[in-house]
Amino acid sequence: MDLQLRRTNIEEAGVLLNIQKEAFRDDLLRYGNFSSSPATETWRMLAHRIRFSNHYTIFADGWIAGGVDIMKITEHHYRLFRIFLGTAFQNKGLGEKVMMLAEGKFPDAVMWSLNTPQDNFRNRYFYEKLGYRVVGASKINDSLSLLEYEKIL
Repeated sequence: MDLQLRRTNIEEAGVLLNIQKEAFRDDLLRYGNFSSSPATETWRMLAHRIRFSNHYTIFADGWIAGGVDIMKITEHHYRLFRIFLGTAFQNKGLGEKVMMLAEGKFPDAVMWSLNTPQDNFRNRYFYEKLGYRVVGASKINDSLSLLEYEKIL
């Protein structure tokens, strides 16, 4: 499968928003974090991130498969704010390839950070396999605690 990351065009926002809502819907129902869930994000909020962050569209064989949002924290520290794939593209081994492509876009990076739900063992295994290590935790609500991860290059 041909996989590419390209800077997101604002015209892709509607498609990406639908994929994002689909990808995070189960988490929203599980954790009830209605104020901060990607599943409740508006088009306007996504458009703002597309304009002011490093937002990439994931293309798989020419189809929009998902998105990656990366924020520059300091000169050599980047944060994976969000990564998502549509359900049709999940469980196909694309995540690791997308992460390598995303990290490769920023050769000046010395540190990467991200967070993921504490009880999402699949995500945790995935990030730890890629070299990320737990450095902290925070409680969002009674149902959701996030683990903070870092990867030092």
